[in-house]
Amino acid sequence: MVKRPRVWWVLGGLGVVVAAGALLALVRPDLVGRRVPSPRLDSDRAAVSPQRAVQATFGSQVEFLGYDVQGVPVPVGQSFRVRYHWRALRPMRADYVFFVHFEGPGGVRFQQDHDPRGGRHPTSRWKAGEHVLEEYDVRVPPELPPGNYRIALGVWDPRGSGERLRVEADPVVRDGRKVIVGTLPIVPVAAERLPDGLSGRIAFQSNRDGALKIYVLDRAGIRRVTDGPGNDMKPAWSPDGRRLTFFSDRDGNEEIYVVDADGRNLRRLTFSPEHDREPAWSPDGRRIVFTSHRDGTVNLWMMRSDGSEQRRFTNYRIGQAAIPAWSPDGRWIAFTSNMRLGWRVSLIDVEGRGERVLASENGDCRPAWSPDGRSVAFVSVRSDGKGDIWAVSPDGKGLRRLTSDGTLYDYHPAWSPDGRRIVFAAGPDKQSYKLFVMDADGSNRRQLTFGTAFDTYPSWTR
Repeated sequence: MVKRPRVWWVLGGLGVVVAAGALLALVRPDLVGRRVPSPRLDSDRAAVSPQRAVQATFGSQVEFLGYDVQGVPVPVGQSFRVRYHWRALRPMRADYVFFVHFEGPGGVRFQQDHDPRGGRHPTSRWKAGEHVLEEYDVRVPPELPPGNYRIALGVWDPRGSGERLRVEADPVVRDGRKVIVGTLPIVPVAAERLPDGLSGRIAFQSNRDGALKIYVLDRAGIRRVTDGPGNDMKPAWSPDGRRLTFFSDRDGNEEIYVVDADGRNLRRLTFSPEHDREPAWSPDGRRIVFTSHRDGTVNLWMMRSDGSEQRRFTNYRIGQAAIPAWSPDGRWIAFTSNMRLGWRVSLIDVEGRGERVLASENGDCRPAWSPDGRSVAFVSVRSDGKGDIWAVSPDGKGLRRLTSDGTLYDYHPAWSPDGRRIVFAAGPDKQSYKLFVMDADGSNRRQLTFGTAFDTYPSWTR
C-alpha cells in the first residue's frame, strides 16, 4: 500500500482544521440536499481539483479528495456553501453512510448521519475511479452554543453489518474507526444590520417579539415600527419612503393601514367586513391597489392613498386575483392569478384592460418589478417543487432562474432601489424564513437576518 501523507484542510485561512465531510454535522436532515446534476467520471485529477486538497482513505474503498467552501467562519444559525470531492477506489457492495460528531464538554453535542447525495447516489452504485461531487448549502443549527468543537468523522454500514470502516489517517480513536480532524469554532451571530456596500431601508414582517409586527433593517440595525394588538403583515414603502402601508388583523379583521416610517400617525384605510390584504402603492403615491375578499370573490381593488374612492379593479368570478405589484411607469399591474390550472403571474393595464399571462407553470406567483421596469422577479415551483426566484421581461422573454437551492424555499422577492440587488425570504420550510440578499443575476447570496424569528415580506427603499 502506498503511504499517504497526513492531510488537513483549513477553512478560509482562519486556522480552522477540518477534514472529510466534517461540516455535514452542522446540517439537520431536512436541510441536506443541494447537489450537482449528476456524478462525474474523471480520470484526470487535475481537471477536477478542489480548492482545498485532502487525501483520506476509508476501508481502502473510497477516497476523499477535498472540498470547496464559501461563507466561513460560521455564525450560529447562518448558512454557508460547501462542495465535496469523492473518488471510488473500487466497487462497493454496501450503501455506506458518513457520520460526523461534534464533541464539546460532556461528549458528543451534535451528530449527523449522511447518505451520499441525500440517498440519490448510494455508494453501491459508485464505479471504480468515479469522481462524485456533492454540493450543499449548510445551516448551523440555531440551538448550537458558540464555542470550539472537536470534529470526529467516520464511515459505516447501517443497513448491513453495522461495521465502521477503518480509516487511514492520523490521529484516530476507537480502534481506528473514527478520526479526530480538528476543531471548528462556532461564533455568535453578528449584529443584524445592512452590511457594507448596501444602503437604504428594508421593511419586513417578523414575529421576533411575539406577534407579527413591521420592522426596518438598515445600516444602524433593526428597529420596530408598529406596535399594538394583532398581527401586522406585508409592508410596502410609499414611493417617497416616508410611509408604509400594510394589512393587519389588529381590529379583528384583516384591513389595510398606513403609518409613517417612524411608527407615528397610524391610520386605517379600509373598513370592509371581508379581508383586505397585500397593498401596493402606485409610483406617484396617489393610489393603492390591494387584494380583497369582498362580494364572495378574491379580486384586486383600487383606492386613493387616503382610503377614499374604493372600487373593484379585476372581475374574477372563478379563481382569484391577488398580490399586486405596480409597474414603475404606472401603466401596468402585475399580480398572481388563479383560474382552473394553478397559480400564474399576469399583467393588466391600469384601466383594467389587456390582461395577459406573463408566467404560467402551475405555481408562479408573487411578482416584483425592477426599478427600471425591464424585469419582473417572481416565485416559481417549476424546478424543485418548493420555490425559487425567477425573472422575466414584461414581454415574456428572457426567462431566467436566479436561485437554485433545492433544500430551501426562496420566496417574496423585492428589488433594491438601484435595481442591482434583490432581497428575499428563504428557509428550509415556510415557517423558518430569514432575509437574504443577492445580486440581480442571482450571484453573491448573503444572509441578512438570523436567530429563530420568522422574517419575511421585505420591501426596500432609499
